[in-house]
Amino acid sequence: MSAAPDPPESFRVAAEQVVEYWDDYPLDFTPGSLRHLDSLVDTYYGPDDVDSDPDALSGVAVQFGSYFGETLVRSLDGDWQQGRLNWSVALTGPEGEATVDVFGVAAGALAEPAAFYGTYAEVATELGLA
Repeated sequence: MSAAPDPPESFRVAAEQVVEYWDDYPLDFTPGSLRHLDSLVDTYYGPDDVDSDPDALSGVAVQFGSYFGETLVRSLDGDWQQGRLNWSVALTGPEGEATVDVFGVAAGALAEPAAFYGTYAEVATELGLA
């Protein structure tokens, strides 16, 4: 039995697991697939779930955050970056740089309307990548 991979490889693995598990949604690591991720999360999760099982929701946030992060890495040539407290995705474009807290976006999506695509579009536009 092999050991679990370390980040950021573990995020890539988790992202692929999201694609496999939610195979009825067209999740293919393209920016457009983030609209499907928004729909998926809004369909299956909501404010009532937040207090039900925090540990389970934390795992779900890691799964969806990993998919979001891998989509940014693959579509906008981002890099996983370890900060003092957590991992994020660093992006660079002609108009500047940004760091996206992909796991924070995912955790927020479990309690409020999901904004994976909206966050992508906003950051890509700000950086001149859209």
